[in-house]
Amino acid sequence: MKLPLTVEPKLLNPGISNADNPHCFAQTYFQGQLIIAYGSSNRVIILTSTLSVISSLDRHDPNSEVTAISWAPFSGRLTSAATDHKIIIWEPNTDRNGDSTGWHYSKELSFEGTHIECLSWSMCDHIFCTCNDRFTIYHAKARQIINDPNDTFEINQAYVKNLPTKFVSHSRDSRFILIIPVDSKEVILFHRREKTSRDYCEIHLPHPSIVTAARWRTSDQIHERCFFMTICKDNILRIWSETCVNEQMFFNVVAVIPAKYHIIAANFISTTSRLVANNPIINKNRQSDDSNNKNGIID
Repeated sequence: MKLPLTVEPKLLNPGISNADNPHCFAQTYFQGQLIIAYGSSNRVIILTSTLSVISSLDRHDPNSEVTAISWAPFSGRLTSAATDHKIIIWEPNTDRNGDSTGWHYSKELSFEGTHIECLSWSMCDHIFCTCNDRFTIYHAKARQIINDPNDTFEINQAYVKNLPTKFVSHSRDSRFILIIPVDSKEVILFHRREKTSRDYCEIHLPHPSIVTAARWRTSDQIHERCFFMTICKDNILRIWSETCVNEQMFFNVVAVIPAKYHIIAANFISTTSRLVANNPIINKNRQSDDSNNKNGIID
């Protein structure tokens, strides 16, 4: 083997590159498989982990450009936003065995203002958020069932804050929504007063310089405290931790990587064990193994 190896580029889909939109690429684990989606011109391209094209979705207007994409964490539901001022929700097709066979158009919403910079779904598909020259939270009807003909899948605008925003993301348990306002020295966290309420509280976390990036820590332990990191123009990385249960709700800095390392991008190292564990094939094999062990059958 001769190093370095030559890696040939693979043309996935001809069209205009949407690379100027940093949140126009997303991946998820659906039915135990890694699925990738990205925007190309007015299309949304869905790929397997081996870069084979599953679907090419083209319901956005021909002269528009997809600017943001987001997967719902477990259902396979996909949302795209484009310069045609449409938010389109795509649902997975399933065969008789429940396996995905592609994606189809489900619903669309219109929005006002500048193009959407970023989208984010909550863990159970009940809430999704958008950010452009305003920050908007939408509530979807709870307990919706994909491909159920009796399910109307209602989505309503629940909260709007007239603040130019460039990034939005749900925490791993979806209790918090983090946003980064444009050219701001703070991040803002939103959380509901009660699960059934549409009233949101705000937690403002100031920084000494303009915030450029933020990422939540993912975890298999659903009851762990939430952590996230921020990076500022001062090149300092700060890790923030939620306060304990018996303390007033807030976030504090618990670790810092100094500016001498000139950090401009970072992410938590995460595992996909929880998502892969939802794979029905893996679960079926585990159940078979458990049954064999109970019957005294050991390989």
